Amino acid sequence: MKIRLKNIGIISDSSLEIKGLTVITGHNNSGKTTVGKVIYSLIDAVSNIQQKSRNDRYHYALAELDKAYEEFSFRYSLKHGKDEIPNECLHIFFYIKTIITPKLKFSHPMNLSNT
Repeated sequence: MKIRLKNIGIISDSSLEIKGLTVITGHNNSGKTTVGKVIYSLIDAVSNIQQKSRNDRYHYALAELDKAYEEFSFRYSLKHGKDEIPNECLHIFFYIKTIITPKLKFSHPMNLSNT
């Protein structure tokens, strides 16, 4: 794997090739730690990317359900003049959030349909 670093930390322009065991040496304040952090960040960014994506979509869906619940509560209070929401409505939101949402596979954060 070839990596080119440009204007990152103390490194103005450098490239390195990682093959098998790669040892990075240099004087103090020469950018060794910066290179290590870049390599770690690159590997971390692409490892388990599908799981990370699913987690992001799941948390997005939960946040949207929370917004929908707040909006519903507000509109229900305005329409009926009551602060209490019927238990049936609470059960529906609870069911969606705890039972259905974890089982969904989202194709895009903005598309909450089951795929």
